[in-house]
Amino acid sequence: SPARFALKNPKNEGERRAALADWLAHPENVLTWRSAVNRVWHHHFGTGLVENPNDFGYNGGRPSHPELLDWLATEFRKSEGIDLSKDVMALQRLKEAAEKAKKELSTAMQTDINLPFITADQSGPKHLNLSLTRAKYEQLIETYLEKLKQPCLNAVKDAGLSFSDLDEVILVGGSTRIPIVIQLVKELFGREPNKSVNPDEVVAVGA
Repeated sequence: SPARFALKNPKNEGERRAALADWLAHPENVLTWRSAVNRVWHHHFGTGLVENPNDFGYNGGRPSHPELLDWLATEFRKSEGIDLSKDVMALQRLKEAAEKAKKELSTAMQTDINLPFITADQSGPKHLNLSLTRAKYEQLIETYLEKLKQPCLNAVKDAGLSFSDLDEVILVGGSTRIPIVIQLVKELFGREPNKSVNPDEVVAVGA
């Protein structure tokens, strides 16, 4: 394709970047790109878990708090009889509050979620005031946590490795700051994960 040709024969850096962005805009090319990058890594740096990626079929971008968002909307509906999921502005505030609460629970055992004037009805304005413990949050994301295990097991197996062959287990992405995720990794791999690099910067540093 013209994009592939431009990637191989760029006239300048701008053209190369534009061609790459255009090519990666097609979902079917993303998997090809990931596979190629992993093959190059394997060729230059030797055997490693990176040669056989396993995930949910996408590279990040999924909000890690949809379960929390649902819980907030459900609790408000129970107390006020109003479904906030149908209110675009209220829903956006719920999303921001859920993200904030998730981050706070990485270092605290409990957090308060207060959203004044979240909506209103004939009786007047309504406010959302809830307390959320880390234990409750872990319960809410339990199903998601279970889904994290199999891709890790598959990656090690498909790479022809055992857990003892791995030198380090590196955490990637902001959600790996969640204590129960760190504990899950520790139990699954039988070692403390390497936290020496900011999980938000791991991919950039590796690149």
